[in-house]
Amino acid sequence: DNDEAAAREVTARAVESAANARLNAFLGNVPLPVHETEVTKYTRQSVDSALQLAHAAQSSSFAASTSSQGGDGTFIKRMSFVAPKHARSSFTARVESVTETLMDDVRASIENWVGEAERVKPSETETKVIAKTLSQTFIFAQLDGKLRDSVARAMFLITVEDGATLMEEGSPGDALYLVADGAFDVFQSRMGVNIKVATRSCGNVLGELALLYRTPRNATVKAVGTSRVWVCPQYVFKMTVKHSVTASTLNKNVFLEQVPAFYKLHIDTRKALAEQLNTRTFAAGEIIIREGASASEGLFHLITSGRVVVSKSDPNTGDERVVNHLFRYDFFGELELLTNASTWSHTVRAGDNTPIVCYVLGRDALLNTLAPAHEALVDAKSAERTRKRMSELKGENNWCKANINLRESARVGGTKANILVQGRANPSTFQAARDGFVTHIELFEKELLGGGSAGCVHRVVIKSGVHGHSFALKRVRKIAVKGSPGHIFCEKEVTREISHFSLMCQHASFQDTHHLYMLFDFMDGCDLMDVLANYVQIKNIPTAINGKVTMVRTQVGVSENMTRYFVAMLILAFEYLHDNGIIYRDLKPENVLVSLNGQCKLGDFGFAKKLGVGDKAFTFCGTPGYVAPEIVLSKGYGLAIDWWALGVLTYIVISGVQPFNSSSPTEQDDPLSVMRRIVDPAFEVSYPTFATNEVCDFISKLLKRDAKTRLGNVHGGVRQVKSHPWFTGFDWKLLEQGRYTPRPIAIQSEFLKLRKQRLQEIERDSLLATQIDATRPAEDAALVKAIELFKEF
Repeated sequence: DNDEAAAREVTARAVESAANARLNAFLGNVPLPVHETEVTKYTRQSVDSALQLAHAAQSSSFAASTSSQGGDGTFIKRMSFVAPKHARSSFTARVESVTETLMDDVRASIENWVGEAERVKPSETETKVIAKTLSQTFIFAQLDGKLRDSVARAMFLITVEDGATLMEEGSPGDALYLVADGAFDVFQSRMGVNIKVATRSCGNVLGELALLYRTPRNATVKAVGTSRVWVCPQYVFKMTVKHSVTASTLNKNVFLEQVPAFYKLHIDTRKALAEQLNTRTFAAGEIIIREGASASEGLFHLITSGRVVVSKSDPNTGDERVVNHLFRYDFFGELELLTNASTWSHTVRAGDNTPIVCYVLGRDALLNTLAPAHEALVDAKSAERTRKRMSELKGENNWCKANINLRESARVGGTKANILVQGRANPSTFQAARDGFVTHIELFEKELLGGGSAGCVHRVVIKSGVHGHSFALKRVRKIAVKGSPGHIFCEKEVTREISHFSLMCQHASFQDTHHLYMLFDFMDGCDLMDVLANYVQIKNIPTAINGKVTMVRTQVGVSENMTRYFVAMLILAFEYLHDNGIIYRDLKPENVLVSLNGQCKLGDFGFAKKLGVGDKAFTFCGTPGYVAPEIVLSKGYGLAIDWWALGVLTYIVISGVQPFNSSSPTEQDDPLSVMRRIVDPAFEVSYPTFATNEVCDFISKLLKRDAKTRLGNVHGGVRQVKSHPWFTGFDWKLLEQGRYTPRPIAIQSEFLKLRKQRLQEIERDSLLATQIDATRPAEDAALVKAIELFKEF
């Protein structure tokens, strides 16, 4: 079994390596993230990595052979594997299936830009100028110089004729432009009139935010005379960064498998370790560690190339004598870090002839990876129990077919409708399944709870199984979401699997011709942003100014006691999700639902994603004010982004303002400015004067820009979050048992009046959209496409 598991693992990862190689070879003929020579080099590195992985598996039944002919990626088709029976599938077919869809997307994107014959790439001199200019933008300033060069080489030149529009206000942005020569006027619409607000010339950058996500342009840009711009499409930027990160991670994993101290670690542990490694270079002869110096901020060093000399002072003479030489795959510094020694016991310096390169790891990261066995066992058992319970209670395979009858209430205009369809339901919510089928479920629609442009949510009452019990029924228009079906499928799949009192869980799903339906837990209050709106007030707060205490009118949000409960519930939610490999990616007060009795649940799982240990996601997700620096910089991110968002949310709930908004009335708080501050280490968050030191410290530890040092992502994980001084005296045991009684929320009458008006507007818009959808003929192209997209819902 172990041999088969090893072969399966090696085959899967070899396919991934070769798929990367094939994709990079393909990219040699399109706007290029890397030079052709680098493509060839990386292609061969990927294949070499696959072969090393095969060797590391130590399976005599596994072998590989390649042809070195060509160098353009075609040799992948001549790679063959001899493996146990279960692994003898067509390697070539698997590689092609991994990459073909992405390659088609790239081809389509290129066709939307410019033909191959018209594409002008920068010379080496121009590449250096472009890279230098890009380094002055907030996105590229944080990227590695080689990565900036790769992006610069991938850009291409286009000519814009006099008066032609380069960008149009309101249209979705999908590229950055760098003015090569000429000039462009920038216009913004003010009360329907286009007003010139600026002129951009050679060296100016336009549309930087479009590299992160397809946001509407905030201005119209027109050429003044015939002008030229260097173009960086969003897909080029994202693919360049992704492949750089992927190659780096792959190299680290392969390297760790060759280190005797690490090759026996579980693959998930090695991947987690690889994520923590940073690269550092030392000059020949440079002292890396000095005997007797403080080891409190020391690092663990793992040599990747070069030689180091280890020496120690003679206790009798004080003379320094060489005691060891270390080479590739050797390491040093671990003893002092693991034993909490105050000083270094040896001197370590780079060899005299050549510089050395090391992977380095901080104390917390090292301890987190090499945690005591009993601690690791506790963590594993806890996660195992959670996964087992989730599988037993909510596993999608346990869901059964059901006949569902939705009886709609009278709407604006007096119309009613009954829908009878077959869907799927969780048998643990309703009566026991018989032969994989839940009998008839009848839903009676009641009042509207909320909604938006894509759909709405109503309270419904179940008259089968759980008599008179209320649920929330989310109805989504297929036409409205056909452009991003992934979010809907993500929400459906994740909420089917989860089962925790801190989360909005799904109980049934079905569809009709025009709509998708999901049945969720019912919360009879509002969302956390509405709670904040009800509690926020202006108070006179004593504040020290120039050494004197002065009463200053200050905005104050929800009390720390109430906030502590909301945050604690979200910590439980993230603990559950992360234990099951789910990253949430969209935390904000609007997605936290609160009942009138004060209890809260995390909802809206449209951006949630399954993520393997050590794996990274690259999609820009979330709301600009809440996204972590690693999302903004497109470097790939993991579970740590949820802890960052929790820090932002905590700040907002206690203060009523965003932590990365400017305190100056003259500075803008548009998404680009906010994200600049998020990644700018020089920008320091200002904490409210009325907030306790404990909550300020809690938030500051969550808002660490370096994910490796962020609370929740350091040694101890979620236990460190729960044990923070802000939670001193908080009864976690009572909360985890579901017996904690929060303070009921107070809803002001004025808020209820405004909410009623808002719901009436939503219902009118929803009815209008439903009527428009109903008039579409069956052969309508958009409707046919939507039906096809969601046929497996």
